[in-house]
Amino acid sequence: MGQQREAGCLFKISPPSITVDPRDKNEYLIVEDYSSTANLRLQPAPYCSPAGTATINLSGDRITITPSSDTARGKCVVYVSDAPPEKDPTSTSAEVTIQKEPLYATYYDTSSTMYRPQPLEGMSLSPGSVITIVISGGKPPYNESSSNPSVLTVALKTVEEDRYTFIVTAVKKGIASARFTDSLDPKEKLSIQYNVK
Repeated sequence: MGQQREAGCLFKISPPSITVDPRDKNEYLIVEDYSSTANLRLQPAPYCSPAGTATINLSGDRITITPSSDTARGKCVVYVSDAPPEKDPTSTSAEVTIQKEPLYATYYDTSSTMYRPQPLEGMSLSPGSVITIVISGGKPPYNESSSNPSVLTVALKTVEEDRYTFIVTAVKKGIASARFTDSLDPKEKLSIQYNVK
């Protein structure tokens, strides 16, 4: 979604659209290029569907977004005015999507030189082989572990913005899982089982 501005409006909300995981209580938007923080106000009032999806507040140039619960889901539109109360309001807006993003993985397929969806089980590896996977969704940073490090090891390779690349190495014959959690809930795991044979 592109930057939304009303005619004659010189200020903006950054980013113009955002997806918020309902478990994350620390997301916010920033108002930029405004005339004065004294003029900034939420006008008209934020609109959420369904009603009560989130609480939205403005303090200075920061708009905080607080989902109503860890399972909240919906959309909100945030309007900010940058004009003294005695003048006709000029406003700009941003769209907020509240939804939980599950963790998911893609792996680098050397035969096609492309990243493909990572099966959660049934993938076979030979001892000594290495596979590259990318973890997305949820809320980075991610934590990695192996259910059996003597069979399979997992290590972070690179981080580029929200792109976390990991190296999975098959050590010896057996069955083991690469496990990943995000920074919001260590109880929710993405587990990928490999058969090393």
